Amino acid sequence: MLTCPSLLRCKGLYSESKIGLETLANRSISEGWAEYVSVTGCIIGWVRGTGLMDGNNAVAEQIEKLGLRTFSSTEMAFNLLGCLHPVMVATAQVEPIVADLGGGFSRLPDLAAKTASIRAKIYDEAARRRAIALDSAADFLVTKGSAAEALHQTVKIEPRALHDFSFPKLEASPADYLRIAKARGTLDLDKTVVVVGFGEVGPYGSSRTRWEIEADGGLSLTGAIELAWAMGFIKHHSGALKATGKTYVGWVEAKSDEPIADRDVKAKFEKDILAHTGIRVVEPELFRGYDPARKGFQQEIEILHDMEPMDVSAEEADKYRREHGDKVDVWAAPSGGMYVQLKRGARIYVPQSIKFSRNVAGQLPTGWDPKRYGIPEDICANVDRTALWTLVATTEALVSAGITDPYEIYKFVHPSLVGTAIGSGMGGMESLSKMFTERRQNLDVQKDILQETFINTISAWTQLLLMSSSGPTLTPVGACATALQSVAIASEAIRAGKASVMLAGGVDDYSEEGAYEFANMGATVSSVDEAAKGREPSEASRPTTSSRAGFLESQGVGVQVLMSAATALEMGVPIQAVVAYTSTHTDKQGRSVPAPGHGVMAAAEPLKRGLAEWGLDGDSIGAISIHGTSTNANDKNESHVYQELFRHLGRSQSHAVPVMAQKWLVGHAKGGAAAWALNGLIQSTLTATVPGNRNADDIAPELRKFTYLLYASKTLQRTREDHNAGLVTSFGFGQVGGIAAILHPGHLFARLPEQDFQAYAARRVPREGKTHARMHAMFTSNSLVRVKDAPPYSDVLQDEVMINIHARAQPVGDSYAFVAPLATAPPAGKQQSSSSSASPNDDLAQGAISALAGSIGQVQGVGIDAQQVSAFPADEAFLRRNFTPAEIEYCASQPDPTAARARRWAAKEAAFKALGVAGRGAAAPLIDFEVVSSAEGPSFRLTGEAAAAAKGSKLLLSISHSGDTAVAVVHRVPA
Repeated sequence: MLTCPSLLRCKGLYSESKIGLETLANRSISEGWAEYVSVTGCIIGWVRGTGLMDGNNAVAEQIEKLGLRTFSSTEMAFNLLGCLHPVMVATAQVEPIVADLGGGFSRLPDLAAKTASIRAKIYDEAARRRAIALDSAADFLVTKGSAAEALHQTVKIEPRALHDFSFPKLEASPADYLRIAKARGTLDLDKTVVVVGFGEVGPYGSSRTRWEIEADGGLSLTGAIELAWAMGFIKHHSGALKATGKTYVGWVEAKSDEPIADRDVKAKFEKDILAHTGIRVVEPELFRGYDPARKGFQQEIEILHDMEPMDVSAEEADKYRREHGDKVDVWAAPSGGMYVQLKRGARIYVPQSIKFSRNVAGQLPTGWDPKRYGIPEDICANVDRTALWTLVATTEALVSAGITDPYEIYKFVHPSLVGTAIGSGMGGMESLSKMFTERRQNLDVQKDILQETFINTISAWTQLLLMSSSGPTLTPVGACATALQSVAIASEAIRAGKASVMLAGGVDDYSEEGAYEFANMGATVSSVDEAAKGREPSEASRPTTSSRAGFLESQGVGVQVLMSAATALEMGVPIQAVVAYTSTHTDKQGRSVPAPGHGVMAAAEPLKRGLAEWGLDGDSIGAISIHGTSTNANDKNESHVYQELFRHLGRSQSHAVPVMAQKWLVGHAKGGAAAWALNGLIQSTLTATVPGNRNADDIAPELRKFTYLLYASKTLQRTREDHNAGLVTSFGFGQVGGIAAILHPGHLFARLPEQDFQAYAARRVPREGKTHARMHAMFTSNSLVRVKDAPPYSDVLQDEVMINIHARAQPVGDSYAFVAPLATAPPAGKQQSSSSSASPNDDLAQGAISALAGSIGQVQGVGIDAQQVSAFPADEAFLRRNFTPAEIEYCASQPDPTAARARRWAAKEAAFKALGVAGRGAAAPLIDFEVVSSAEGPSFRLTGEAAAAAKGSKLLLSISHSGDTAVAVVHRVPA
């Protein structure tokens, strides 16, 4: 395409070169170019806003009043693109085209004179207005004095970053959540598990900055500032500047102490931030000098001639003599030490190195320093870095829940009801390396390095420095599924009444040793092969694609704070998500530890029941977060598992669920992987945003048969109605699989009484302020983590606090502590069981008995029976032998047929026990006890032998169902 200026000629080569194009159209015909070249010419007119026409913009408006047309750069670009329309291109194949986009200037004689006249009028008007303004200013100066100068002063307002740490938005009333919540009625809040806060430390820093990259594809101004601070590019300053002595409050560059405006941070540092975050070539300074380009080994060799003597201490000489025996000579040296000479035949180790094929990994941001978050230097020097990451992530999770002092929790619950389930696949890898490698090399290694290699030491430091709790300690080790295993066992601890607050999560490191052994297994992607194919390091992890070639290792930690809903509502902490279901599973027989399996599919029926308790089904799932390791085996296996799960859940065929495959961005953190995935799924559910897999340049053909799954390559913005529930799965080496269902908190809020909801909302407000203050203090005073110097009780009170489960902490100074005399009864308005190990069945049965207490007169017999729903037999022969056709039809019509059958079977067994008749063996049918439903509740219709045995009496029935247990209580009373 050729563009030529119209009559708006300019002097110089620019205009001459443009004018020269005008002859090309004619020459293409006369010289026979038309067979090879198609020509489309455009005569362009006055384009406003370009560098060439800036000086004429002021007169453009008056020029158009003369009947001419000027164009914005966007308008002209649109017109030029129109000349490339297929119709125009087809025409140009036949003959050249010239489009006149000049705006009519060719029809205006003497343009220069008219332009000069318009410009002169504008100058005259400007001078007139300036004179009037100056005259008015003089009058104003006389009457207003110095205030008149404000008219002529320019106030420069620069954009500032707003670091927003707000809680999830809370609607005005429970009724506002009815558009997403399907279930009605009250909940057992003590057994409902919720996530109230979460935090992480990973390749993109925090969960906030990781989410910006994952969902939006780039950093906001606030995200860039947070990472620039975390990586040491900038720091906060308050006081006099060294260079000028002027008082300044704001950001300064860390190297120069020069002030830098918020708006300039991203422009100046974003390139360096992105180059040193996420998946990238391994940076040796982050791994004690380990460089994959020179992966070290040691080769033992036998020397062939005597070596030169070495001057060493007597102690060192004795070590050489003990190891080498007659292959070493030792004698006194003039220096006072000893000469040591290794002789022929002595063995020594000689260093070697190779270029290792795995030189890319997901790494923490370069410059990330735990001291910047407030952890004391002595702790940083002696604690494995996995524990340091966990301290930061745990503190951030607590602060995001509005808990700025962990001891405040003990104002609401006893320390024995606060526990931890943070686990790891390998534990302190850096400490393991020091213990085995550096100790053997006789380097300086701390004396207590062994303790830092224990997996439970990671969570132990959290207890020692932050929590001081005495509740359940459930440290999972589930390889790549550790974090999901952690959430599962933490949730079970809460549902069982053993805890009210649990820390869950997982952590793992990247190391030279682990990277090499994963490569030997053929599990990880070869960076050398990827580079040979022209791929960038950031493209190494490509889940669900046809070119996926192994997982990409990463490092980091993720932590969630789980609570019972009752505790969360009482404390007024934000509810980020409801944990509707969790389970872990093993797999079938085999000889391969890493091989994935279908064990998670065993969750199908319990998951269906778990969703049904919230009025949900297979179509309710708005997104899934897959393990998605980018290995051939996992991605295919996991997709199959989800396909069959959704088939069992009854999801509509045309209703594909969007898939989140987070490891494309952050790699595989092993123990921490599912924690990041869960954090991302919570963020997705709260915002109705489903991030896509931007490394998915295609989708593997073998995955196309999984029609329930939508493998998106870009972010999808959904509605709240479409996305308010999600599933996350994880698969670990060693027969570990897990699945969890999380819901938008609106599902819980919709079922709260109005007054309870409003009271909770009021309690939540001050917590949000605490979160904002503490998170900003992280930037301004490097004080996010505030380690404890003492437990929340004195040595004198310790035993009494441990024994007295009714004891509660009180505000003391700027913290909380237990103060004598301790409480001896439950807090007003809340009854707490003295036994944390009571069976849920006992609670259900006691509730059922209490429900009947008012209607019972003279009791002739009592029968109680409990059935595990997941273990209830489903074969047709059993049902036909024990259930009437009406019962079978009724149960089949329920949202959870298996649970309905289990409830009725428990009722039949309890009725048989209440009658007190002799049994005829386990195979005897109970079809004579028909359970019927009515407006007054369930009751019995007795026939046959059951009616004869109950003659002169009636059976009163109460059925309860919670989780996986159905309990029935039957009282036999006079008719």
